Amino acid sequence: MENPQEEEETQEEEETQEEKETQEEEDPQEELGHLHRPQQQIWTFDQLDPIRPIGSPPSIFHGDRALADNFLNELNLYFQVNWAVPNYQSYITQATFTLTYIKGEEVAGWVRGFGEFLHVLDPVNDNGPIVWEHFLDSFHKRFQDLTKEN
Repeated sequence: MENPQEEEETQEEEETQEEKETQEEEDPQEELGHLHRPQQQIWTFDQLDPIRPIGSPPSIFHGDRALADNFLNELNLYFQVNWAVPNYQSYITQATFTLTYIKGEEVAGWVRGFGEFLHVLDPVNDNGPIVWEHFLDSFHKRFQDLTKEN
């Protein structure tokens, strides 16, 4: 007959082996194999990157009336692709941003005047779609291509 101590060790080894086999059978990660996804990281708000602009901003507009529509088209596409960027959700900021892409001697006076108008607006109470509409109306009046046929 076997030694009682050896018998006890053998029994413990068998139980340990059974536990391992049971764990392996119940492990859903093993069943998924290569499809297993690691546990998702929980992020706190201060760890998240802010939403940053993507895409290409518009080309610099120097006042050439023939390029005014192209400039506005590039600008609209840029704002559309960046709709979730918090700064671009402000009409005042959109207009101010746009002014930074209108440069040159021929446009400097208009940019300065519109910039002064934007500067006196209250960012909370005056920040409505009317600001952007006013910008577009002013831009069209100043830079509309008079030679272009509709």
